[in-house]
Amino acid sequence: MNNYFTLRKANRLRVKLLTEKSQEQIREVVCYLRRISWDICGVELICSDLIDIAVQANKDGNELFSVISDAETFVQEVKPSLKRLSWFDFFTVAIPIYLFLGWGIEGVFLYPLVLSVIPDYKIEISFGFLVQFCICTVSAYYLFRHMMEHVG
Repeated sequence: MNNYFTLRKANRLRVKLLTEKSQEQIREVVCYLRRISWDICGVELICSDLIDIAVQANKDGNELFSVISDAETFVQEVKPSLKRLSWFDFFTVAIPIYLFLGWGIEGVFLYPLVLSVIPDYKIEISFGFLVQFCICTVSAYYLFRHMMEHVG
């Protein structure tokens, strides 16, 4: 897990060594890769490779991508190597988080408001709410751990 954060910090520091145009090109590619994949570790590794290429290109007096088609070609080559959200991930991560945000977070904000307006209101935590909260917590842990394992 620390490898991901170390890599992210190193990437942020190394990007500052590049020209403005190379920084903008890397930013655009990384933003696109983050939109098409949930694999944040893989995106950081690709960003690190892009920074290495950009540093070498800037030493030679060039930019990272001389034309837009170079960036599009690069993204199309890299896209299959990134992890995509599978049905298993969808059912164990996306749906429980949606349910938690829909009922769990809403309860955190709604109950104090209701108690301030209606002082005799009793808060009842149901068994279903507790099960839902446990599923959301385990799913969030699974997703975070799975993403961090990609770096090492």
